[in-house]
Amino acid sequence: MTRLVLLIAVLAAGCQGGETTERFVGADDEGFSCDLPTGWTPARDRGSVVFTTPAQPRRTVVVRSIPRSERGTDVAYLSAADTVMNGLPDVEVASKRTLTGALGGAIYELSFVPPGVGERFTRTHVVLLGEDHVFHVIETEPATAETRDDVVTRLIGSFREEV
Repeated sequence: MTRLVLLIAVLAAGCQGGETTERFVGADDEGFSCDLPTGWTPARDRGSVVFTTPAQPRRTVVVRSIPRSERGTDVAYLSAADTVMNGLPDVEVASKRTLTGALGGAIYELSFVPPGVGERFTRTHVVLLGEDHVFHVIETEPATAETRDDVVTRLIGSFREEV
């Protein structure tokens, strides 16, 4: 919950805060940029950008960029996200909050048990509604992890749609 409040505060203030090594700029078709947290490395996997750190090998932050269709509305995109969140195996949604601002959207805090893994994972899933893209920023780690830093908060606070 503390992470969620911090994330909302950073988004509302438009702050970037925290130490970063460089600005990450996605490919032209991805349409975003964000600050790359210190010690994290970007890679591409199945159409997404995946940020990882050797310090926490089972923790990932994934950014998935989806071009908006002419018919897609904010309500439709958020409804689809609700459907996906509620369809995760053994899901427990702790909270859902609405985001307002340049990139509005929603923040989900939840836990689930991925198929074949047998252990519970926590997920912070942020849906950002851009002008030309819908962005999913997804932090996932084992529920037993004691990581409670502000990496995803800083990444989201620095996030920009590149049109």
